[in-house]
This record gives sequence, structure tokens and C-alpha cells, in this order.
Amino acid sequence: MTDTKYNGWTNYETWLTNLHFENFEFEEFVDDGSFDLLDRDEIKDWIANYIEESVEHCAYEYLELGQPQNLFITDMIQSFLGEVDWHDIADHYCDDVYKWMEERANA
Repeated sequence: MTDTKYNGWTNYETWLTNLHFENFEFEEFVDDGSFDLLDRDEIKDWIANYIEESVEHCAYEYLELGQPQNLFITDMIQSFLGEVDWHDIADHYCDDVYKWMEERANA
């Protein structure tokens, strides 16, 4: 079996996306109770969806600021984003979220 990981991430697309979008903050969501009724898998899904929506919003907003839409560039972006493992990136944040939730529960 061939190892397809890239620098410890699922693939190049996941690594590059995390490299450029590595400063998501989730402590405010812990503080406001957004995760209180969710189990660990649901929290990970929530974080993965949040990151995916944020990155896609940024990418498509950038396209809208440019010249008339180039379908080739749009297709490349969609193809690239389709390869990103959003849950792999979410894993990167989950330990901190779980720690903050535990600290909040014990406070």
C-alpha cells in the first residue's frame, strides 16, 4: 500500500489549505455553549463544516473580485477543494476544543 500522505496530512490539498488557513478560533463557540449538546463526532463534523464553508467563501469571494469569471480557474478551484479532507483539518483543532470544554465544565 502506498502512503499518500503529504507532510503528515491526508494529501497535498489538505496540507496546503491548512497552511494558508491555520488560525481558526473555536474558543468563542465553546464559551457560548455551541458545542454543549454535541458529542465528539458531531463537534468534529461541525468544525469541519465551518472550516470548509469559510475556505470556500474566501475562494469564491476572491473569484468575484477578479475579471469576468474564468471557468477554467473556477473548475480548478472546485477540483482542488474537492480533494481537501476537512475532517483531517478539524482533527487539528479538536484537542483544543475538548480541552476548553473540559476547563469550562470544571470552572
